[in-house]
Formats: sequence, structure tokens, C-alpha cells
Amino acid sequence: MKYIVRALEKNADKLDAIKKKIGKEEILAGLAEEAAELSQAALKYRRALNGVNPTPIDILTADEHLQEEMADTLLNAVLAGVDSCFVAEVLYKKINRWCDRLGVD
Repeated sequence: MKYIVRALEKNADKLDAIKKKIGKEEILAGLAEEAAELSQAALKYRRALNGVNPTPIDILTADEHLQEEMADTLLNAVLAGVDSCFVAEVLYKKINRWCDRLGVD
């Protein structure tokens, strides 16, 4: 994660320029589009892993697509103004809830 933060920090001026150039509405549209592509990449990766419904791409390619779509989605979320403090609080809650459900300490 530190590499992601570093990339965002080093490009803060460019990110600001993008926000000013296209505006919040287009950024939100991009976020929705990239989130949908992330969903599709995750489903395709699952198919590559379990082989029940075969896909022409291999596991490595599926993983690369998933990583790229995660990056695209994260970029748009940052541009949309994600509140990292709020998201961190939610992450703590969701991680703990998931562990409770799974019986993981």
C-alpha cells in the first residue's frame, strides 16, 4: 500500500489538474465504469481459478486484469474525493465483522 500512497502523493498536482479539467460528474461516471470493469475482472479471475466455466485467459492474465482494474477504480475513487479517514474506520469495522462471522481471531 505504501507504493500506492507514494504514487498518489508524487502525482498530486496532476490529479488536481485532472479534477479541474473534467469535473466531479465525469469522475463519478468514470468511477462507476471502472467499478463495473473491476467486478467483471474479479468474476473472470474466479472462472480462471476454478475452471468450472472455462475462460480463454489464464490465471496470470486474469490476475493482471484484476490488478489493473483495481488501480483504475482506486484512481477514480481518489479523484472523486474518497475520505481516507472515513474509509479506514469502515475497514476496521468490516474486517472485525468478517472475522467474527468466520470465527477468526
